[in-house]
Amino acid sequence: MARMLVGVLALVGALLAGPAASQILSEVKIGAAYHDPPVFGARKERKGFDLNGEVLFVSPDILRSLWAPRPHLGLQVNLAGETSQAYAGLTWQYDFQSGPFVAGSLGLAIHDGELDSDRRDRKSLGGRVLFRESIELGYRFGEERRHALSLMLSHVSNAGIYEQNEGMDTIAARYGIRF
Repeated sequence: MARMLVGVLALVGALLAGPAASQILSEVKIGAAYHDPPVFGARKERKGFDLNGEVLFVSPDILRSLWAPRPHLGLQVNLAGETSQAYAGLTWQYDFQSGPFVAGSLGLAIHDGELDSDRRDRKSLGGRVLFRESIELGYRFGEERRHALSLMLSHVSNAGIYEQNEGMDTIAARYGIRF
């Protein structure tokens, strides 16, 4: 997972350094997350907090017919060595005129957690690639509403494709900045 983090950070750095960054990048979000809170399911990984980082790209014209979702890449790293994940997908967002916004995303995640575990403090996630969805509520502020504070609930699971499918949730507080 550390190699993946370095790769994602290098990609983000290269994109931010380029002159066309504002034509490719839409927004960057960072935050801290409560790792696997008691939202869904009985068995929890309750060790540590997660750091979350996400890059949202400008919606390409080909996605206009799907209400112009923004492609995203993200990383969620558990600080206690529990399950971390890298994810990608599409984010739909609606901004209200007075500053609030609501967003939802669908995509896939890869993780370094357990696939089938007998431990009570670890999840049995079934497969290495999982479906990921999230919902986010937030508020935009500042000059041209470039800044945002938000709360996000995300969930990963394999939707019953594998025998083991405990799923994992995260609640994150995030800061975002638009380009």
